Amino acid sequence: MILKNLRISNFRNISEERVEFQEGLNLIWGENGQGKTNLLEAIYLLSGRPSFRGAQDNDLKKEDENGYYIAGVFEEFPKENYQVEVGYENGRGKKIKQQGKEIRKKIDLLLKVPLTLFFPGDLKIIQGEPSARRRFLDNIFLQVSSQHRRVFVNYYRALMQRNSLLKRIREGKAASGDLSPWNRELIKWGRELTVLREKLLRFMEEQLKSFYPEMRGEQAKIKVEYLPSILDEANLEKLFEEEKRRGYTLLGPQVEDFEIYLNNRTVRINASLGEQKLLSLCLRWGEALFLREQTGPPILLMDDALSSLDSKRKSLLLKESSRFSQVFITHTDNLNHHFSASYQITGGRVV
Repeated sequence: MILKNLRISNFRNISEERVEFQEGLNLIWGENGQGKTNLLEAIYLLSGRPSFRGAQDNDLKKEDENGYYIAGVFEEFPKENYQVEVGYENGRGKKIKQQGKEIRKKIDLLLKVPLTLFFPGDLKIIQGEPSARRRFLDNIFLQVSSQHRRVFVNYYRALMQRNSLLKRIREGKAASGDLSPWNRELIKWGRELTVLREKLLRFMEEQLKSFYPEMRGEQAKIKVEYLPSILDEANLEKLFEEEKRRGYTLLGPQVEDFEIYLNNRTVRINASLGEQKLLSLCLRWGEALFLREQTGPPILLMDDALSSLDSKRKSLLLKESSRFSQVFITHTDNLNHHFSASYQITGGRVV
């Protein structure tokens, strides 16, 4: 899949722009603050996701404008085009359309438009709370297949129902026996989700063992350890009184985590900032390879991914990235490399 063209109106600092893109490596370059990341963000929104910068839709529209509009034409192989539109208007909210028809479930686009985003915030996967690492894994599953998505959705539906029931039991509005069917659902889907995460992390570990030493230029011992939370009837019964008191479930995939070890040291605590940055990039690379294996090559969005790399590592990453159908790379300079196309951004305009 590739994005053939993009139309943007009143988005961030971009007033009106239409850009034709190419297969292979597309370089978007210009000084800081000119709109390079805004262009990538617009592409990202076409997959049905919210802003990767955490912005609300009202903050995405150009200043003093009533809303924004983004449209992209994608080409699936073999040679089948379809259009995705994302529009927001004050007072009316956000609408997403595919082939002119409004999409009610934004999550459906995740299967239709697979993307892998590399951006500076990826450092949170290494340094951040366990929720950032769980989110990293689960966001991959949502792009893989409806079966993976079903496990994820069913588990969190059971979790919400059980948490709601725990609050009612605490308030004396329900009996403890009412938990039994939701315990069974929680255990069933929780175990399946844990298995999916464990398989994904084994894949990630193999990619890190291969790609990190290559990028680093030296041998390294890497281990990825999954830290599961065992869901079974005995443990749920043991924690029932505490869960009732708190009003939420204390076991299961929603509290799980994983740890990365580099040369027998915990990366989150002991690795240098440079090592953490490179490992977070390698994790995203693993995501891209996993999606390529499961669904076909995703579109790669690389926001400032090259800035901390020396020339040798830049060349290596660009070489490996060229194996994907389409890649968008932002940089402050017009790099000396063979790109399929190069776009300079100045003041929100492609010049």
